[in-house]
Amino acid sequence: MGTAALSHAKVRWPDPTPGSKPAASACGLIERDDHLARLDTLLDDCRAFRGGAVVIGGGVAAGKTALLHAFGARAARAGATVLEAFGSPAERDVPLGVLRQWFDRGPGALTDRPDGSSAQPRSHLLQHMCVTLRALSEQAPVVLLLDDVHLADPASLRGMAYLGRRLESARVLLIATELDDPAADPVRDAWQTDLLRQPRCHRMRVGPLSVDGVAEALILSVGTATAREAAPAWRDLTGGNPLLIRALIEDRRSAAGTAPLARPEPGEAFAKAVLTSLHHGGELLVNVARAVAVLPESGPATFLPRLLDADEGHAKPIPARALEALETAGVLRAGRFRHPAARAAVLADFAGPDQAALRRRAAGLLHSAGAPADEVAVHLVAAGHADEPWALDVLRHAAETALARDDGSFALECLRLAGPACPDEDARVEVALTRARVEWRVNPGAALRHVQPLIPALRQGRLPGAHAIALIKLLLWHGLEDEATDGLRGLEEARDHLDARSQIGIDSIYEFIQSNHPPLAARIPARVPGERGGTRP
Repeated sequence: MGTAALSHAKVRWPDPTPGSKPAASACGLIERDDHLARLDTLLDDCRAFRGGAVVIGGGVAAGKTALLHAFGARAARAGATVLEAFGSPAERDVPLGVLRQWFDRGPGALTDRPDGSSAQPRSHLLQHMCVTLRALSEQAPVVLLLDDVHLADPASLRGMAYLGRRLESARVLLIATELDDPAADPVRDAWQTDLLRQPRCHRMRVGPLSVDGVAEALILSVGTATAREAAPAWRDLTGGNPLLIRALIEDRRSAAGTAPLARPEPGEAFAKAVLTSLHHGGELLVNVARAVAVLPESGPATFLPRLLDADEGHAKPIPARALEALETAGVLRAGRFRHPAARAAVLADFAGPDQAALRRRAAGLLHSAGAPADEVAVHLVAAGHADEPWALDVLRHAAETALARDDGSFALECLRLAGPACPDEDARVEVALTRARVEWRVNPGAALRHVQPLIPALRQGRLPGAHAIALIKLLLWHGLEDEATDGLRGLEEARDHLDARSQIGIDSIYEFIQSNHPPLAARIPARVPGERGGTRP
């Protein structure tokens, strides 16, 4: 909201266009009649020289601002002087920054500036504010609106508590909206305790929409019967968050309403609304959501504190209010994202070094807890990190697991990362051969690039029997007969020193050649399978 001047002219809010609602309040005023009625009663009390204060609390995007706007318009139409201010992260450290939005430009402007290093408002400034407000309220009730009081500077918070104690007999009504903040804030808690213990100060809460409220939000778009039928699914996906509901409606309009209404399809607007909700909720909410996104189904909630804390040995517990706030915001349910689109939006929002660092910690935590290799490897691959001493074995096992479930793409990702992590030639050869085999299944023509660098080692007899046999089979498939026969001769010469499995592998190659390449078989003198000493003519 913009800054209003303190003047004798009434500061009125514009009336909405007949038959429509502002976009920001399309859902925000649904199921808010009781709140407006209570505020109307307090305004009536204010006219009778019984001023007071109201703090409207609620979760992220619950409709607090829409309620504040709506009541401000009603109060202005009823003849009150309505002044507005808002809290901002950029001005949170500016002493009296919020209070000055009400007072700076009026006839009783405050020209004496407080010491910028002090969070304590000077008493004579606050006395001047009280005198100015009383004088103004003699002409008409004064309604002071403050959006996002949780972002107000500490001096303004203490100043509002001071005003609240001294304006009960004046025609002044202070209304502030406050986000449920999961992070402990002693300064905010202190001002609220001081303010709300006054008899004319109240607290009001705005909650998410019910299923009936969601249906009401959908009626204008699809009609009553269809809205009631679809409302449970929309409520389930959004948790009743008005911002997310509006975003789903926008996505449906963008898609020309092709998807069944009872199965809402989140799109770009929904993703942006999720991120808006999280960032408005503050750094803790964003960080917790990111940690939950990184650990979708792998890892219990007990991992979250250690995942968020770089110093895992002294991890601090996450306030239960943080997860509760994400549930209230309609982003999570039972500690997991309500829809994959929300998780995807969160992951996309912090791609880069921050996510890589979080993924590395997740991989370490899961490995220490004995999680399956494929669950750990997901994070190693996402982080592009294989520097841990255990990472190579994890990636190789994860690749084999992926192959078993016919997921060649993930197997290749694991093997690409495993290659540079190999400590010696034997490990590099094994990874390269496995990668060639996997590539052959996914894209046979591309497998050759992994095979060719191994040919010199094959000809020099430096490959273990099992690796050499796998390589010869791949060379034959690619038509590299000279390279294959050179390798096979070397294996034949070393047959007596090979294990039984490798000897069987040599015989299987001969059988394959005899069946598929008889001319090639004649070029390779070989022992008769199963006989020692004799050779095949």
